[in-house]
Amino acid sequence: MIKLFMMGFMLVLTACAGNEIKQPPSVVSIKIPVLTSCVKDLPIKPPFINNQDYRKLDGAQKAYMLWGERELHMGYESELEAILNECKKD
Repeated sequence: MIKLFMMGFMLVLTACAGNEIKQPPSVVSIKIPVLTSCVKDLPIKPPFINNQDYRKLDGAQKAYMLWGERELHMGYESELEAILNECKKD
């Protein structure tokens, strides 16, 4: 009878030892920075003269066209720089 009681007691102890209380996994929030585009609209590229049309012009016409394109190019660049500077502020 004592042996039976001892065997039962041992079974109870081993059953209790195997059941550990497990904690549920904790929730961790992580903030990851995501790059977003700061450019909403790009300026429209002005029409520049192509090389074939440029070769057909004489010296004075070439100088006149280059001066006009320079002003177009500088205006286009200033718009692009303004957009990039806005992105730099963010």
